[in-house]
Amino acid sequence: MFKPDENTLYYDEYDRTIGVMKFMELTGKGLYTFDPTFADGKVVSIKLKKAANSVSLGSKAPDFSVTDIHGKQYTLKELKNKIVVLHFWYTDCIPCLSGVPQLNKLARKYKNDDRVVLLAVTADPKQKVDSFLKKTKFNFDILPSQGELIKLYGVNTYPTNMVIAQGGNVAFRNGVDNSQVVGKMDKVIDSLRSK
Repeated sequence: MFKPDENTLYYDEYDRTIGVMKFMELTGKGLYTFDPTFADGKVVSIKLKKAANSVSLGSKAPDFSVTDIHGKQYTLKELKNKIVVLHFWYTDCIPCLSGVPQLNKLARKYKNDDRVVLLAVTADPKQKVDSFLKKTKFNFDILPSQGELIKLYGVNTYPTNMVIAQGGNVAFRNGVDNSQVVGKMDKVIDSLRSK
């Protein structure tokens, strides 16, 4: 994984310089991916480009068929009358790991609400996830080895969170790591539950 530093330059799709926060905001919405440029093993610049597979706020979420680490299968089609939370992460992602306590709190809140399904999506293989879970409690239903689902949903920043409303439209998407994301997701979930 590449790591930009304070000297990395960020460009929009028209080669205009933008700030790192604007860059994170645009990639977090799922409308853009990016291409890094390297020199001497360092990231010199990163340029935005339109995402080929873009699942953005308000769009219809693509159907999927997946299996969690315990062998339980999920399809979005079968979950169409439920609120589905997708948390895209991986086990070596520092920002992803720092959000786990808040996500566990969210999971506790909705534990007995069968209208809400919480899924943590990772490309990491089951063995790596199992090893991670021996050290860290994570109360979402975890979907390992999901590189294709990540690609289908156009996720390119981690963590990325989505809430899919009953009926299948994306009601929330955020790929910017900040401490308020889980609270915002919770408000969206509460709002959808009251419909």
